[in-house]
Amino acid sequence: MLANERGLIVGWIGKIAIAFIIAGVVIFDAGSILVNLFTLDSTADEIAIELSIRVGTGTPNQQELEQSAKELATAADARLLGVEVDAEKVVRIRLRRRADTLVVERIGFIRNWALATADGQAGST
Repeated sequence: MLANERGLIVGWIGKIAIAFIIAGVVIFDAGSILVNLFTLDSTADEIAIELSIRVGTGTPNQQELEQSAKELATAADARLLGVEVDAEKVVRIRLRRRADTLVVERIGFIRNWALATADGQAGST
């Protein structure tokens, strides 16, 4: 009788441990995806501000602007999708970055959940 109770308790503790591990992985992946999304958004704005300062009042060279934007994006572990300056000297930038996850990035049909795209813009001073 005592052996059955020990087996029941060990089984119950094992199930709780597995549930905690699964919950931890889900919480970690969800948190990583959300942090990636919000930090990428602010990173895009920061890069746009930096580029608008570099543009200043002069005529921007598109090739130099793209190179600077690419370097800043790479430093932020992001990929530059596009950068442009309009007639009013407003810099617009688009970045993409994949979140570091434990499970989501390894499952094909949900892999894109870890991918975030953000736009940033800033006017020159």
